[in-house]
Amino acid sequence: MSCVSMAEYFFIKSSVIRFACQRIGLLYSEVALKPNLKNLQKEDNGFVKLTMHQLEALSKILKYPLTYLMLKEPVTDIDDLPIADFRTVSNSKVHSSITLCEQIEYCQNQQQWFSDYVKDDYEPFSLIGKFKTFESAEAAANKARLALGITFKGFKDPKKYLANIKEKLEENLILVSISKVLKNTTTRLQLSEFRGFALTDSYAPFVFINGNDALSAQIFTLCHELGHICLGLSGVSDVSSKNKAVPEIWCNEFAANFLMPKEEFSNDFKNADFLDDFIEFAKGKYFVSSLAILIRLYNLNLISKECFNESFAKAKAQYQKLLSSKLENKESSGGNYYRTVGSRLSALLTRTLIDATSVGKTTFRDATYLLGLGSVSVFDKLAKRY
Repeated sequence: MSCVSMAEYFFIKSSVIRFACQRIGLLYSEVALKPNLKNLQKEDNGFVKLTMHQLEALSKILKYPLTYLMLKEPVTDIDDLPIADFRTVSNSKVHSSITLCEQIEYCQNQQQWFSDYVKDDYEPFSLIGKFKTFESAEAAANKARLALGITFKGFKDPKKYLANIKEKLEENLILVSISKVLKNTTTRLQLSEFRGFALTDSYAPFVFINGNDALSAQIFTLCHELGHICLGLSGVSDVSSKNKAVPEIWCNEFAANFLMPKEEFSNDFKNADFLDDFIEFAKGKYFVSSLAILIRLYNLNLISKECFNESFAKAKAQYQKLLSSKLENKESSGGNYYRTVGSRLSALLTRTLIDATSVGKTTFRDATYLLGLGSVSVFDKLAKRY
């Protein structure tokens, strides 16, 4: 006598599944065509019957918690950011995509591991959380530049200057990751959604920069995020000059002073004959954008409002044209995979994870996950590059 076990079915509201599909940008009908999910086509009174195995598969596809799928109403606040959101559009809340939420969570996991690993053996950066927004951003920037030993002198291009700032920050246990994609996938991060974020921590502050921006803009955003670290304030940033959030105004002022010291910048301008000539000179010396230069000139009362408005409109149009060009001419996926992966990650985190696995202080599995790699063999090959 044979005994046949019957599969247990769960009644799931199709409206919850439709919400989860819409959230991730998939059509319900498209998901229902998958071989193991055809029960989605058999809707009855707003419900579908799914086995636990099917629910697990659906949860994985939709990146939506299995327990949420079993509720009567969709959980709509699932994509609320785990850190402060300083982005504003007409003083209203900005929507956050699942991609941004995943990237923040991924970086938080990296930060937590690194903080736990180093806190008993290393001294953190001395200026973490040492300033308040009512204090001088100029004084804070000068102290930070001096503490980090950063100067714009001696560099020929923005790429090397950006690499130098990143290296100096990591020498002071500030993790820095600059990437165009989510984790180590092919999913492109949207520049229209965010340019960077900061995760503060007593031992392992973390800065993430969206690598889809222009190099000069990445440099400014990196220094803006350093301002957040000095304030001890985590958050997704908005470097726009129109943002009225007090921390963002302070961090923009911090970055401007950090990259364009007031006295030297002002003297350079006074020695210039024409504004356009000065902008080209300043871009090559300070490695910032025309937009940042014009805002700095205006804030220092070196140009009139009329002159600023006219020049800023032209500079903004050029910047948008540059971004459109970058979007149209996406980099090919060719080249050395390990060099590409390594450039996306914090070099400090990568080296520390490699060292930790080599002495048995962390598992290869954990290291592979934290670096967003596909397998231990990929980790081994990356380790050889270091």
